[in-house]
Formats: sequence, C-alpha cells, structure tokens
Amino acid sequence: NAKLLPFGLYDQWVPAFAALFAREGRDWPAFYAAVAALGQLPAEQRHAQLTTLQGDD
Repeated sequence: NAKLLPFGLYDQWVPAFAALFAREGRDWPAFYAAVAALGQLPAEQRHAQLTTLQGDD
C-alpha cells in the first residue's frame, strides 16, 4: 500500500491541474508559472486553491 500512496495523491489533483492549465489558456509557460506560484503558498492555502480549481468546470 505504501508504494501505491503517491499514485493516489497524484490522481487526487489531476482535475485541478487540468483546470489550471485551461485557465492559463493552455499555455505551458503560463501554467508552469502558476504551478510555481501555487508551490510557494502555505499548505492550507495551496490545498484551498486546488480544491477551488477542482470545482471549476
């Protein structure tokens, strides 16, 4: 189970990152910059942002 944990964590946020990519106009440099900015946030804020992105359709 420990070996499968990273895959579950990865899969959890795929829709959020797909939404972020779409929000950034499907532009890879803009997406990478947005991801880097997300990575600088404190964990609680980052989680909130990702949760919000997952709700965006």
